Amino acid sequence: MSLFFPKRAFSRRDIFRALTGRLRQDATPAFPTGIDPLSKAIDHLINQGRYSEASTRLQSLLAKSPDHVQARRKLGYCLFQIGKVSEAEQTFAHILTQTPHDSFALLHQGLTLAKQDRIAEAVAVWRRYFNTDQPVIQRAVNLQIALFETGGPSDSEDMVNHIQKAIAEQQQSDQGQ
Repeated sequence: MSLFFPKRAFSRRDIFRALTGRLRQDATPAFPTGIDPLSKAIDHLINQGRYSEASTRLQSLLAKSPDHVQARRKLGYCLFQIGKVSEAEQTFAHILTQTPHDSFALLHQGLTLAKQDRIAEAVAVWRRYFNTDQPVIQRAVNLQIALFETGGPSDSEDMVNHIQKAIAEQQQSDQGQ
């Protein structure tokens, strides 16, 4: 007889997180935007790399629901991907005014600043980034901070590329679990 639900072991940490309502903060745009058809269409567009179309739909979603944090995160991500870096920076800054410790917004705010050759500001933002759920990304951010502080290579494009590679590696690692 097969079980209706697959058997899964829960740790005490899983139960505690469920009780306290703490959700894992993902530093990738893979977390679903919502369950409505528009949100699902947006997620599909992002998965296909159609960031311009996704950003248009995200803006209409945010017009209806301005407090939708996940949609705002994805809007910033899409704007960054299509090269609208200053608009992405403003989007992430808006999120950080509401939730100053949002790991996704901190990571990507630093990326937008580094992309604009504002390395000192990017490092200041990344110092506030702390996410033990994403160790590959955390290690990459810590390395970039250390390189900046020791006067090592501080080419902004190299910083951005290094962290973006870490984000992709973290995504692959998360999908393998």
